[in-house]
Amino acid sequence: MRAENRKRGGGDRALIRRAKITDIDKIFDILLKTDSPWSKEGIGGSIENGICLLFDDGEIKGVLFLSLAADECEILNFAVDEKSRRLGIGGKLLFEGLKTCRDMGAETAYLDVRESNFKAIALYEKSGFVRIGKRAKYYSAPVEDALLYNKKL
Repeated sequence: MRAENRKRGGGDRALIRRAKITDIDKIFDILLKTDSPWSKEGIGGSIENGICLLFDDGEIKGVLFLSLAADECEILNFAVDEKSRRLGIGGKLLFEGLKTCRDMGAETAYLDVRESNFKAIALYEKSGFVRIGKRAKYYSAPVEDALLYNKKL
């Protein structure tokens, strides 16, 4: 799963890899800055039981958590370190994550996103996700609607 080496999104050592338990602290730091409610225990459980991919070029810069059930995958959490945004890292992680799920038998991917997260929405729509619905007051702190998306893999 070696990431494409380009100016944007990483240097010669950049790769997308599966997370290890030893990555928990750095993953937690990235998620903490995105107001994610995930605990270190939750991160550890997801690493052991789900699919967790990292963008790593000597330093972890992005994380993508996926769940696979039957022929569906769901994006559970997705974040790029603040200093590394707008470099193509998120797009690469998303592409590799969906490819991994497709290779494991998934036919459709699902996600929800805060209605105000315009940058994430733009990335998802650019990546071929289609809005399929809305959940009122789904998020808390602050209370906000969730937009629901899916994509055929």
